[in-house]
Amino acid sequence: MRDKTPVRLAALAAALALLGPAALLAADTRPDFNGTWTFVQKRSDDLREKIEQAVGPAATSGDIKKDSPRVWIRAWLLGVTEKPDAGVLTIELTPTEFHSGTGDDIRHYYFNRESTRQGEGGGLRKASVQWRGDQLVVEERAEKGSGLVREVYTLELGGKTLVVDWSLEHKSLKQPLALKLVFQKQ
Repeated sequence: MRDKTPVRLAALAAALALLGPAALLAADTRPDFNGTWTFVQKRSDDLREKIEQAVGPAATSGDIKKDSPRVWIRAWLLGVTEKPDAGVLTIELTPTEFHSGTGDDIRHYYFNRESTRQGEGGGLRKASVQWRGDQLVVEERAEKGSGLVREVYTLELGGKTLVVDWSLEHKSLKQPLALKLVFQKQ
């Protein structure tokens, strides 16, 4: 009687070779965030209301030195919402990089490594991007001070709707700011 083990192993290897690439592709398939996305106000949070709740009034009160960053953050956030190109988000995603932004303000992030970028207020931020399941998560932490911006990107409705859960934590805010921003693929 002949040993059939080598034949069985060869058959198993051939089957795995055929299934392997397909199984690897299925396991490594990620949502495609690439493209141009248009902001949908009626499905998003009321930005002005949320900013005013979390950040507070436009004027300083009490300790001007402590309150000035909060007032600046408020003006910056409200200014961003009023820019003509703020309603169009552009995303380019590759296996190693994630580019996201509006107008000329396109931010660059790199998978598997932290990068440093200049924040809107002039300070430096440590930035990272990573996959968490089917979501993309971007975090920017202030090198000095206390600031954290987090963006969680999620595709819905077969990839035609993009939800960005955007949050800002800073010691000068009354409470963390959390915004739900909804975009439709162009």
